[in-house]
Amino acid sequence: MDEALKKTEAKPAVKTDAYTEQLFAKIKAENITVDPTIWSLLTHVLGNRAYAISLIVGDFLSIPRWILRAGSSVMRFLYRISGHKDKINNIDHILERAQVNVYQIKDFLTRLREATEKKGGFKQDVPI
Repeated sequence: MDEALKKTEAKPAVKTDAYTEQLFAKIKAENITVDPTIWSLLTHVLGNRAYAISLIVGDFLSIPRWILRAGSSVMRFLYRISGHKDKINNIDHILERAQVNVYQIKDFLTRLREATEKKGGFKQDVPI
């Protein structure tokens, strides 16, 4: 298997901040729930968008690294001659950061759903 492809399949650990952890604790303490229909909508809309972004980023990350490095060199050159003086990241670094953010969104939504989904009783599925 291509090394770049292996890297795109490895999911990074999700980091949460203290504020998010406080809100999750409040959700648990106050037993805050969200209707399953709302979760169906959120999963459909946000989940599908996150999946699409991860596919696009994964496609770019499967490009051989030497091509991404060459593209980054051209991009840096064009960036500098256009008058910018600040630093610009390599293409692969930008894509990897985007991929980490997609995984964090997906993991956050999963964690939030587990914390807020109504437990027991009848769950209704919304046909698409």
